[in-house]
Amino acid sequence: MSRYPEGVLLASLTLLPGLLALPCQDGAQTLAEIRSDLLARTKVRREAAQRTWEEVGMPWARSTEEKIPGPLISLAPEIQEPALKSLQILLENPAKNRSTLQKILVLFGETMNSAGADHLSRLYTDIPEDLRHATFRLCVQRGAHESIQATEAYLHAKNPETAAAALQALLHSGPPQKITFWLQQVRPSILKGAFSRSALIWIASRDLPDGFRLPDSFYLFLHPFDIAPHLQILLQAPREDKEDWVIERFMDLSLVFDQRVSALAVAEHGVSTLKWRQAERKMSALLRSKDPDLLAEKTAWTLHRLGAKEGKRWILSAPKANAKENPRDWRVLLSLARTEVDVGEFKDAYRTFKDTIDLANEKRGRLQSKDWVWAARAAVGSKKPREGGAWLAKARMSPSELSPYQDLPEFKKYLEEQPFKRLFGRR
Repeated sequence: MSRYPEGVLLASLTLLPGLLALPCQDGAQTLAEIRSDLLARTKVRREAAQRTWEEVGMPWARSTEEKIPGPLISLAPEIQEPALKSLQILLENPAKNRSTLQKILVLFGETMNSAGADHLSRLYTDIPEDLRHATFRLCVQRGAHESIQATEAYLHAKNPETAAAALQALLHSGPPQKITFWLQQVRPSILKGAFSRSALIWIASRDLPDGFRLPDSFYLFLHPFDIAPHLQILLQAPREDKEDWVIERFMDLSLVFDQRVSALAVAEHGVSTLKWRQAERKMSALLRSKDPDLLAEKTAWTLHRLGAKEGKRWILSAPKANAKENPRDWRVLLSLARTEVDVGEFKDAYRTFKDTIDLANEKRGRLQSKDWVWAARAAVGSKKPREGGAWLAKARMSPSELSPYQDLPEFKKYLEEQPFKRLFGRR
């Protein structure tokens, strides 16, 4: 007898049998009546799916043709009902029907909905072990609570490959809030070597919940390839007890530069959200070091975003020194002026821009469009909107080209005043 009630498509709408007889509020249909109505409405498509499966689906599944026929795709998800029934029959002799089973599972990957996936998960014990591993991923991706529970049961499988396959499917596609629980269910021997590294990458790619914590065992005997996903995870879910670990990473000159940059981003997040004072002190120490460090500029900008004056001083030091050595070079002054705007020193930037523009006019130099936008930012930021508007007009940019700048704090208060209203296309 089939395990599948009529209308697998609608199984996700079928609640507990006892609820089906309960009347809805205000004299509306009962859930049983709603289900009956839905079945009636989809009768034509379900009948078409049955015919198409018999005429097209099974011949394709038994053939050597790999491409899924279009009619099967177009009848998704109703096509899953006859396909599931055929799958159940074929599982009575899985060795003989192996290639056909594989084809049907491929079809499910393109056509199955959550109700069908939950039903498929009930067949785990009947599916050959190697095919079951691939089915875990399909059911967790497409299924609901039932599929998750059925897959979780295999985390305790005696076969470590089966347990690892179940864990992989759950880490890839299961609800992220359960990741820590799943990692604690499998034998520690599974979470070693290449699988452990892969697990970290899968976890790092997920949208992790607040307060997420990897088991501490993951931080023991770290392989260099483990560092990047660890940092991605901590960037999403920083931990108070990992400040020293993160500091070691961004201060480690032997690490790949991109990993140090990632560690610095985690440290910035930790300082702003968890008040990591030691991390901030180490950033300052890096800037003061006599030995040049490729991470210095990024560290300075990080400190600036965190509100530390030391970061701003470092950022301005080189352009100021260059301007002092080349006071008649308008391009050098322009670089200083734009940097002053970038760090929010609008009054200084305004004065520097005036000198830059005068010198450029004298030497027949020409500012580019974005230079005029930065000049306008300096002017309005130092409360000189008349000059700011005139300089912004000189950028000769359309409202759509200027639109990325209209939300900048220095422009925001003038958006309803002319000429800003016209230049930003807000008339």
